[in-house]
Amino acid sequence: EKLSSLTELYLRTNFLRELPTGMAALTQLTILHLDQNELSEISPWIRELTCLVDLSVSQNQLQYVTEAVGDLHRLRKLNLMSNKLMSIPPELCRLQNMVSLNIDNNPLRSPPTEVHSKGFGLVMDYLKRLYASISSQNLHLASLGLVQFPVEAQLYPSLTRIDLGDNMISELPKSIGNHPNLNDLSVAHNQLTYVHPNIEQLFILTKLQLPFNKLETLPHSMSNLRNLKLLNLTENRLET
Repeated sequence: EKLSSLTELYLRTNFLRELPTGMAALTQLTILHLDQNELSEISPWIRELTCLVDLSVSQNQLQYVTEAVGDLHRLRKLNLMSNKLMSIPPELCRLQNMVSLNIDNNPLRSPPTEVHSKGFGLVMDYLKRLYASISSQNLHLASLGLVQFPVEAQLYPSLTRIDLGDNMISELPKSIGNHPNLNDLSVAHNQLTYVHPNIEQLFILTKLQLPFNKLETLPHSMSNLRNLKLLNLTENRLET
């Protein structure tokens, strides 16, 4: 109950490795700066700080950011620069008041470099698409300049449809076979030169659209796609 009226808290440049859960009682906080510490995660109790407008946790050791940050609906600025984050939670797209998100200098795979290098707007669009796929099982990541098969497709094995059209993806990797529920896969208008034989694991696939790529061969294993009804290979480099 002490300090319960606190609205701004600056703890920059200490040796903090974790934050006491008692801080969840500081529900009037609007600004919380924790830069240059040794924090490895942002914990779920952060959702109790519903008045937060500015949260800065740059130059720490963050490896994980809880999806609970997506409950901070008043948040306008979130600084996660210079940490060890490989991903940020899609739930951040729910922060409709946010105008600034700094995720520079992290080893991010989600969103990938080709997305977050293009700025705040595209990052938020990417997160919205990921968040929508959690409930719809439909992953739509078309027209984003992606150069690799997205890691999210590997993390969501229950997907029924994946649309990666109009990107720069050059191969469908081994992990493509890890989607037993997939029935519709579109990777049109990319730079595909290789399809991994593991594609045969897509037992219930009915639609496979790979037009306008650079495929010269296809894996023999594709003949095992017994439920395939539509196969589009228009404008490739296939030879008999």
